[in-house]
Amino acid sequence: MSCSILPISLLYCFLALLPAQQIQIEIKAPFTTSRHYVMPRWYVASPNEAPHVIKCTGDNNINFVEQFQSHQQLNALENEISNKFSLEDRYERYLIKDFGHAPKRVIPAPLRCNLHDSDEINLHSGSWVICSGPRAFEREIDLISSLFGISVLPEGGPTPPTHIVKFLYSAIKGLPNTKEAYQIFLSSEKNIIEITASGSAGAFYAIQTLLSLATNRDGETQPILPSGFIQDAPRFGYRGLHVDVARNFLPADEIINIIETMALYKLNRFHFHLTDDEGWRIEIDGLPELTSVGAVRRHSDDEHDALFPALGSSPNGDGSGSGFYTKEDYQRILRVAANNHVEVIPEIDTPGHSHAAIRAMEARHRRLLTEGRPAEAKKYLLSDPRDHSNAMSVQSYRDNSINPCKASTYVFMEHVLKEMKKMHSEIQPLRMIHIGGDEVASKSWIDSPVCRKFLSKSHGFPYSISDLQEYFMRKVAKICADLELGMGIWEDGGIGPEHNLYDKNEMHGTDITAYAWKSSSPDKPHKLANNGYKVILAQATHLYFDHPQEPDLEERGLHWATRFIDDRKVFGFQPDDLVANVEGQGPEDEDLIREPSVPLTKPENIIGMQTELWSELIRDVTIAHSQLFPRLIAFAERAWHKSKWEQESDRYTAKLMRNRDWDEFSNAVGYRELARLRKRGIRYRLPPPGVKLVGNEVEICSLYPGLEYRHRVYGPDGSPGKWEECENGSVVDGDEFVHEYASYDGERWSRIVKSSKMG
Repeated sequence: MSCSILPISLLYCFLALLPAQQIQIEIKAPFTTSRHYVMPRWYVASPNEAPHVIKCTGDNNINFVEQFQSHQQLNALENEISNKFSLEDRYERYLIKDFGHAPKRVIPAPLRCNLHDSDEINLHSGSWVICSGPRAFEREIDLISSLFGISVLPEGGPTPPTHIVKFLYSAIKGLPNTKEAYQIFLSSEKNIIEITASGSAGAFYAIQTLLSLATNRDGETQPILPSGFIQDAPRFGYRGLHVDVARNFLPADEIINIIETMALYKLNRFHFHLTDDEGWRIEIDGLPELTSVGAVRRHSDDEHDALFPALGSSPNGDGSGSGFYTKEDYQRILRVAANNHVEVIPEIDTPGHSHAAIRAMEARHRRLLTEGRPAEAKKYLLSDPRDHSNAMSVQSYRDNSINPCKASTYVFMEHVLKEMKKMHSEIQPLRMIHIGGDEVASKSWIDSPVCRKFLSKSHGFPYSISDLQEYFMRKVAKICADLELGMGIWEDGGIGPEHNLYDKNEMHGTDITAYAWKSSSPDKPHKLANNGYKVILAQATHLYFDHPQEPDLEERGLHWATRFIDDRKVFGFQPDDLVANVEGQGPEDEDLIREPSVPLTKPENIIGMQTELWSELIRDVTIAHSQLFPRLIAFAERAWHKSKWEQESDRYTAKLMRNRDWDEFSNAVGYRELARLRKRGIRYRLPPPGVKLVGNEVEICSLYPGLEYRHRVYGPDGSPGKWEECENGSVVDGDEFVHEYASYDGERWSRIVKSSKMG
């Protein structure tokens, strides 16, 4: 879960101005470490007038915010300016061996791989055909046929002895017994490609591997494959991507593109964060206000017919602050996910983070009262109107926790969960629903008359206000059990106020999966796993892709968990040694290494990894892409493949091995994977270059080799020169003046970086 407090997200100023009068407003915003913390679309409103967005603030690029120039603008990190990467810092971090090609043929790396590039198979030489194969692989057979332009033999027809692609349905000796394992045999001598798998997912991943082998530097699929042999199986059965569409909305087509792209890298869970304080994004039959009110952010005085604008959304009800998926939209997403062997796990975030749902059900209540239907009006009400608890969430909401003492709360939860299950039923049966459980504000419900009355009549559990969240979790677990659904929770949804775990034996036998996100310390994930919870590693310090990719004022991202998360840090995450990940996080974390950790007694309960994209600062799909890619490829590598350096006990040797592995990985991304992303319309982030001047000669490099570079010099009068191509050995003039550099991929530019101190 995201635990940030965003400045300048909602600001009210009540002013009376005369015509042509001007006023200057000074704003003090805490926790500001980037220009991107300032939200766009500032607006003015008055009675009987539509709100007007101040023109210069009206786009997502925040060009109206000048570059930060002093420590006084950085209240959170006093040393931020001195800690940002200089050109030379970046050069030292990025400098690796440039192979000039993609040495890793497949990402994520296969378990066993023996390929011979000098001994090729040409799929367009001769009359290649695909054997009809097992019915379980029918969809995968159609996929490989369309990708390589090879026809499928009619079922029951004669099979030629050569130039064939064969699918075998069988377990594979020497590999884990998983439906995702596969084996590929490629023979140039016999002109045969044989794919073996014991499930359609394994056959699908075998095709993704072949597609990677056939992709050239331009991202195009060629009919040329190496001969050889591959055996492969995943490290974890759960390899997830979480996308928050509640804070800022992404249309269905954009979600589909992200799902199809994650499937290229063998990721198999899409955690769909559909609801939060700032928006409810899924249509639910029988509760129209959830989307007519809860999915719209618009200027109003009372939130009766829409939520207040927030996070840079428009006051007029348009833009990324508003929107939802119809049932048809959602089911279209499900079909694409099912075809790509991606399981969609919807999240209905409760009991906290529920401001949108609470407001929507209050609107329903008012409507039905007006229609003279008071009994029906109360049926799904989530709030106690007389509750004046002084609780404030970490995102500064005072009314975002569903009341656990009202019977109508559980009528609502059961209805929503039944409708979600119904939407999945004929496409991808729902196995687990995530119900949140995170960041419930301290002192929630403490002044609720409904809860005081409920507790006074309670015989046994719950005993006090502090037990009410656990009570809620137990009640919802019972609903999930009755619906034969597993239940996902954020780790704090299973941990009480005194850091005690909720008793899993009281959860009605529900299969509960906890997502460990709060810190690098292994204690909580280990405690949860040891006590029977299934655990997904989702550490914010390494896997929260809403965080910046450099410690720089111009980088977008929150910073509460760590100052930056770059691709190399994701690549180096060690899921089997959580203590090792603490190193280098910050002075306060160094002590954690020396603290005794809780030993993991049930490692089988650590079932996977997940990366998160929270969307407070993500107002369009271009921003979403740049935060996700290519970092997501590094995540996929760790989630699928356990590298040899992770198993090396000597730390120095392990570091050398990890560096060599990174060299090969980064070259593969730069020389092949970026082009694949570009072909899919993914607007991935281009890292700015690192630069070192030796005399007047430039030495330049990038996080990913294979990019081009541009350079210009400012003249003595402060005017910029012309952009020119730049490479190692280029000579630049004017050492005493400002230099600027950028990476280039043939279409787009990276962030421009300067040689000056505040550039």
